Amino acid sequence: MTQLTTPPRAPVPSGYRHPAVPGPSGQPAGPFEILVPGRRPPAVSQRRAALRTTFEGTPGHLRLLGITAVLSCLVLSLVGFGAFTARANALASARADAAQLIRVQEIATQLVAADSLFTNGYLADGFESATNLAGYDEAIREASSLIAEAAAAKPSDARALAAVNDGLTEYTARVASARANNVHAYQVSTGYLRQANVLLRGDGGTGQVKGMLPALQTLMTDSAGRVDAAYDDSRLATWLLLFTVLVTVGGLVTVQVRLARRTHRYLNVPLVASTVIALLVLGVGAVVMMSAQTQADDVRDTSYRVLQNVARARIEAYTAKSAESITLIYLGTGGGHAAAQKQFQESTREASERLRDVAAASRGPAGRAELAAWQAKHAAVLKLAASDYRSAAKEATKNASDPASLNGSFAALEKATDIALEAHAASVDRGLLAGRGPLLVLSWLAILAGLVAAVSSWAGIAQRLEEYR
Repeated sequence: MTQLTTPPRAPVPSGYRHPAVPGPSGQPAGPFEILVPGRRPPAVSQRRAALRTTFEGTPGHLRLLGITAVLSCLVLSLVGFGAFTARANALASARADAAQLIRVQEIATQLVAADSLFTNGYLADGFESATNLAGYDEAIREASSLIAEAAAAKPSDARALAAVNDGLTEYTARVASARANNVHAYQVSTGYLRQANVLLRGDGGTGQVKGMLPALQTLMTDSAGRVDAAYDDSRLATWLLLFTVLVTVGGLVTVQVRLARRTHRYLNVPLVASTVIALLVLGVGAVVMMSAQTQADDVRDTSYRVLQNVARARIEAYTAKSAESITLIYLGTGGGHAAAQKQFQESTREASERLRDVAAASRGPAGRAELAAWQAKHAAVLKLAASDYRSAAKEATKNASDPASLNGSFAALEKATDIALEAHAASVDRGLLAGRGPLLVLSWLAILAGLVAAVSSWAGIAQRLEEYR
């Protein structure tokens, strides 16, 4: 029997694919398609060749110049928008944080005002006037309302403000207990008076009770820091605008110079129009930004600074008023009054220095004369207390409607500083708001101008490309 032998097969070339096996494009590879490892498919090579052709020679160079011009204009749209928006947002943040600072200062002011009314009424031995009672209740309501308003306006402050609100609840309870016991001349009323003072001002550094005023002072410091940070952020917008000028105008000018050298034509109207549009928007934008920043700096150096000094002077004045009453209370009970009198002197000295700065910055009296008149009345009453305590206590609790009384002289100081506070608070708000509107308009105008300039730039390049078709 003859054995059948299979003839040897020819070697298969590397990369050979059977005709039935589809190639990369999904079509049969064909019996003679050989794919050499490392070689790109024909379609990819064709695309690369077409891309090289697009940017070869003078037409290709013109296309690259057109892309450069368009990208330069888009920088105007994007970075210019960011620069104007950053300045507008920074001013808005400064305004919001300044408003929060004013709220927190007013909370502190209302608390010390309420305390001054409470301690002054305590001197009346249970016969506190209806005016004092109504004034105290109004100050407590205003403080409570402002706490809620401030917590809603700045959620990051909400936890600290909640602690202040808790302290206010305890404080009013101690005040109520002190009043109730003072009506019956119980000695325990003095203990409640001290507890209320600790809840308001803290325990003197032992750390057991922080006190509402120290907590509010921390919030004031934080708010003032946020205002300063907002001013720093507003200056970042200047660098963004400078970058926009360098890239946009520099890019368009470079494109025109290279285009002139390549085509021997020195003026391309669409490209010149794009440059003019960019220069116009950036020039107006620079003027508006500088004007807004100058106005904001003026607000910070004048009204904002004066506002802080007036607010601090009012807090110190009310603190001194409470110390005045506590001094007389302790004189009547035989307790040590030196610490309270020292507090009065320190607070009035601080208030005087603050009001002196206010007068120098605003070129107005702003309550200095009223402060001096009240200090003189205080000295007279304190001297009277050394020989006739009951007459001194009666003089110290006279109705504030009498301008010649101790409380009347303090009411004049209240009115003078309140007028200055409201005027400068309004000035700060207006000053920081004024520049924001034009900046927001310019931010959207930058986007529109950049897009128009980009279209115009490409149209200018297209004119030259037509000459090579």
